[in-house]
Amino acid sequence: MKKASRVFAWNAVLQPTKGGQPEDYQIWSLALKDVIAGSGPEEILIKEETVGPLGDYDLTALKDAGEDSMIAHNRDWPGFKAKLADEAISDFHTKNEKVDLLDDHFSLSTHETLIDRHTLAGLHERYPRPRDFWKALRGKYPKAMGLFGVSNIGFSSDRTLAVVYVYYTSGPIGGDGRYVLLRKVAGTWTFEARLMIWLS
Repeated sequence: MKKASRVFAWNAVLQPTKGGQPEDYQIWSLALKDVIAGSGPEEILIKEETVGPLGDYDLTALKDAGEDSMIAHNRDWPGFKAKLADEAISDFHTKNEKVDLLDDHFSLSTHETLIDRHTLAGLHERYPRPRDFWKALRGKYPKAMGLFGVSNIGFSSDRTLAVVYVYYTSGPIGGDGRYVLLRKVAGTWTFEARLMIWLS
């Protein structure tokens, strides 16, 4: 398996703990492939930490949203919701109350670089304007498609259904956030459905 590059701020102490089992990296890799499908980038930048609490985008919040909410008008929501198990939603919510550190165990055809929050914070501090920040980031990683993030994974009780949030940004404008639903069939995780929840 190829190794990812690492971008570290060596004087920083990372508070989150290492997370992720081999199965989690299979799921994260499939979710990332759903985002980059058809783009064929040479490299993607992945935030080293999972995204943590999702607020209004959390599945519990989406499920409880009223008929006048934005999610209620998303044409993919009824079908996506019908395939979700309640315990997967609950597990997703619980898992994402904390932040975990990712490692270099992804299975992607493109090269991935893990980038930590201290490196990103340093760039933001040096280049406070979004346009300048992205210019600097692209200058450092000219082959990268953009900056990606993944959530922790929610599982059904029998661990045959998994849901994960994944997003990417490619500049001040550009990117999307989506939920990806996967199902385990005969021991193999396969794509089941996606739910786009924001687009820039």
